[in-house]
Amino acid sequence: MGVSDKKSGSDLMLKLVLSGIFIVYILVLFKIILFKYMSPADVFTNIINGELSGFRSFNIKPFQTFGDFMDIARRGQFLRGFSNILGNMLVFMPMGYFIPMLFRRLRKPAAVILTAVLLSVFFEISQYLFYLGTSDIDDVILNTLGGAAGHGCFCGMSRFIKCKRILYIITIILSGICLAGAFIVALNEFGYILGINNYEVRYEGKENIPEEKSDYEGTFLRIDAEKIYFYSSYVTEQGAEKDFVPIINLNVSERTKYILQETEEDKKDIVINYRVLSKKEAEQIQPYFGVSIWNNGEEASTVVFKQMQSGDGQMIQTSGDSKSDNNISDSGRINLWGNIDEITINGFVLNMGTTEELENGGSIAQVGIGENAVYVNVRLQSDTIYKKKIVHDAIGKNVENMSSSRDELKTDMTVSIKGYKDNDIFVAEEVEISIFTFMNK
Repeated sequence: MGVSDKKSGSDLMLKLVLSGIFIVYILVLFKIILFKYMSPADVFTNIINGELSGFRSFNIKPFQTFGDFMDIARRGQFLRGFSNILGNMLVFMPMGYFIPMLFRRLRKPAAVILTAVLLSVFFEISQYLFYLGTSDIDDVILNTLGGAAGHGCFCGMSRFIKCKRILYIITIILSGICLAGAFIVALNEFGYILGINNYEVRYEGKENIPEEKSDYEGTFLRIDAEKIYFYSSYVTEQGAEKDFVPIINLNVSERTKYILQETEEDKKDIVINYRVLSKKEAEQIQPYFGVSIWNNGEEASTVVFKQMQSGDGQMIQTSGDSKSDNNISDSGRINLWGNIDEITINGFVLNMGTTEELENGGSIAQVGIGENAVYVNVRLQSDTIYKKKIVHDAIGKNVENMSSSRDELKTDMTVSIKGYKDNDIFVAEEVEISIFTFMNK
């Protein structure tokens, strides 16, 4: 076998390796874009049964999501803010040099970019048709930019590297770098969804808190004159809902036990630590920490402080410069939600709901029960707008929206309302009824 034959065989082997990587790359694309939430088998079964369900949304307004991610980045969540932008570009960069390397007829820039556009559009349409995620024109733009950047790398390499074998090797290395970058983003942002992260929750010091459910859950304000003051529900400093939530006070004494719940995350576990505080340390806890309180009838026996989180995942630790999200809309109107407790002549009584952020980054939406219930008198007007949201899945993403009327309001219904406060009355300008069909199956 001559030298040229050896080179030819070596080139062929490298091209086969590159082809194998390309096939794996395409499979990875399908996994992280189309099958984040559902397996291919589940999708196929749903299609056969004609019971499509899941989550879908559609955005055809260019650059709308860019501003959202920039806002998140400005609040300190840089990786989170740019994960979608960088992820979409990095994951499509290999497309820009795989295509010209493996398909001679598609080496022109227009052919590569068109292929990236068509493949991206296919993914976005598929997500919408089969309820597999968000279909967004911005994703098409970012994917195309990634493909163009990848083709730019190919053109640059081809100009300076004439040896096909070296070009293959560099392409393989470059593919690994791009896929590793995309994997890191996916690991940090979508690890739980993709089944990459398998964190376990460990508790330390849990013996310091009672086993039974706490008597009160709310938002800490202060300890003053042998009393602890707190809102009877979860609120944020800037949240308008606190105007409707009563402030409760309980006696404390030297027998009261104070605990600080702290959460740490390492490479393998999420550690939740319950650390005992002195009375002096407890008095220095700043307002708007979450609080769980066990009461023995005469005084608070155990008080657990929890760092509350805003909607964007930032910890609320101080009352001076909170960056938390709140429920005041851009128009200055207040947004509340909860269950209808009673229908009245002028409207209804709302058992107001709140959202408790959990240690693992999730949250629980709940309405108060017993001592923790917060009731708001809601007044309806002649021009109040009524809407209905039908939710078909447990994650609240497969949704139908339609108009409604006041006649559909009934007790125990979950509603979201927008309006303003008039003394002790909430005046509703918009009422949206939520119907959860999956709970009746």
